[in-house]
Amino acid sequence: MIHLNKAVRIDSFDKLQQKHIRIEDIARNLSLQTRFCGTTGIFYSVAEHSVIVSKFCGKDARRASLLHDAHEAYIGDIIRPVAMELNISHALQDLKLLIDGTIFRKFNCTYEEKFLKEVQEVDDFVLCAERLHFFSSFKASEIPCYSIVESRVQECKEMINCLSPKEAEKLFLERYNDVFNKDVSVV
Repeated sequence: MIHLNKAVRIDSFDKLQQKHIRIEDIARNLSLQTRFCGTTGIFYSVAEHSVIVSKFCGKDARRASLLHDAHEAYIGDIIRPVAMELNISHALQDLKLLIDGTIFRKFNCTYEEKFLKEVQEVDDFVLCAERLHFFSSFKASEIPCYSIVESRVQECKEMINCLSPKEAEKLFLERYNDVFNKDVSVV
């Protein structure tokens, strides 16, 4: 059984339906999950990361950017090196696409390639900023074209606040309300 929240469970992700998806569950679950498997030395959530990514995307890509890691609310994050080591990268990608498709349809979020490409590019430079922020072993010289994106990376680093789970959940829901023009109750 797969528990989606305290009250809803499904037998497999093939049975995941839009009615099962709630933004409050996504916000809570992502606010409780750490980036980099918790190796940052301080709590830093996927919810906070998602909000930061959404702030660097253009208006048309903001919805997709806020929800770009929403599948992790249900399956967690398996970091790339582990997925590659276990040789499950393709199967994992298929599962993410299945879940993301349901989530994106639920929230009337475009799945157009041009927006997904923008989100991926922004996610990559936010990842670089996070690595520079948290890991002394990561050097700016490891970032391709760093001189071109340096100011954006620095701006991103300044947005990292390492919020508590409750604060990250609140921030995510506030950003959701702003980007989707909704009025979901913020905890």
